[in-house]
Amino acid sequence: MNHTIYERTQQIATVGWLMSGRHIERLVVFFAFGLLLAWIIGANSIAPKLQDPSETAVASANLTATAPIIVSRTNIVAPPSQTSQWERPKPGWLYVLDYSQDQKTASGADSEILLVDPQQGHVKGRIVAGDSPDILLSPDGTRLYIASILEIGDSLSIIDTTSGTVLQTVPLHNRWRYTIVSGNTTMGISQDGRWLYILKLYGIPIGDPNRRPRQFIDKYTVAAFDTTHGVFLPEEAPVPHCLFGMMFSSPDDQQVQVLCSGSNAVHFLRLTPSGLAVIAPKLALPRGADKQRPVVATGIRLRNGDLFAIMSDGRVMEIDSNLRKITRSLVKDWLADRWVPQDQVFCSPDGTKLYVAVGRLVARSTGKVDEILVFETSGGQLLGTIKTSRPFWSLAMSPDGQYLYGISRESRSLLVIDANTYQEMRTISGIGVEPARALVAP
Repeated sequence: MNHTIYERTQQIATVGWLMSGRHIERLVVFFAFGLLLAWIIGANSIAPKLQDPSETAVASANLTATAPIIVSRTNIVAPPSQTSQWERPKPGWLYVLDYSQDQKTASGADSEILLVDPQQGHVKGRIVAGDSPDILLSPDGTRLYIASILEIGDSLSIIDTTSGTVLQTVPLHNRWRYTIVSGNTTMGISQDGRWLYILKLYGIPIGDPNRRPRQFIDKYTVAAFDTTHGVFLPEEAPVPHCLFGMMFSSPDDQQVQVLCSGSNAVHFLRLTPSGLAVIAPKLALPRGADKQRPVVATGIRLRNGDLFAIMSDGRVMEIDSNLRKITRSLVKDWLADRWVPQDQVFCSPDGTKLYVAVGRLVARSTGKVDEILVFETSGGQLLGTIKTSRPFWSLAMSPDGQYLYGISRESRSLLVIDANTYQEMRTISGIGVEPARALVAP
């Protein structure tokens, strides 16, 4: 990979951040914040670091405690609910990521996470975040993890979802960040919620240091964050040429499989006391014959612990995570002129159905999809097709498997779909400025 991707990534937090008109006002805020921080230091009243005594060495290198004022819950009144209080999320409520690269949110922030009741169609609360946001929910729903660029730099914030308050904010260096708005995540979490995994991207300088422009190569790694002690472990595992990675924790939470579109492979990692390590050579996935759709698009963990890798041309491969090999391949000619986007597949709670979002190949550059194909997981038979009233950007599923939710950025709407009857039930309009993703509270 040449230096171009690295330079584009770094521009988000450096030149692009400084020169963009929409961020000039931040310089004033940043200066004021610096004066305030200097005063606090002089008064010896810095907030204590959140760490376990046994983790002092790791924490001192990775953790910077901050008062919960950078990312915070706001009291902005927003239609249609006109609520000014954060309500404790109920099962099935949605966390909708609202982010636009061209305009600020209703509260004047770079991004927001909206708490939405899909039954009433009301916004029940807001959490303000920064640029290039990424979100992930803990398995039990009690913690929301937000990675975004704040005034203090790229950071990871941990939110108590019961109250909407910030528990901790830590620096997050070299996070992989998209250069356009993404409906996907490059974070993953263990099934017990103890470990958070984050894809990182480093620009390694090569060649003559005096040459301009400087040449770089991309180095991709996966870092582990200890959610109990609030620290990053020091050792990161390399995932060469990953480009975009999806994280899947093993049932015993001791291993991580990373499905990478750049290398078109599965990388196998294990958790150690000091971080993540590679435990086996990567498993290369067969490339497709169609040059427009040759590599892996998405994946999902099955109930038996195996991994389904779904290629952008529609091929489905089941991978035994213990044996680290492909155990079966379903080759179906069901896509034709369609494509499968990244990270847009869900499995029914009983493990019998697979829901895959697909879009028209000619509209692939837009990132939009307009159909959901339903397959049975045992043999790959097509059970049905869900056609939506409008194109959508990303997909989510309720924990009970009853509903699917399509996020439409252009129309600022949420499509509510019955996953059993394959019918769109209703549309909730007026969701944010440009909603990108949704997570569903368990």
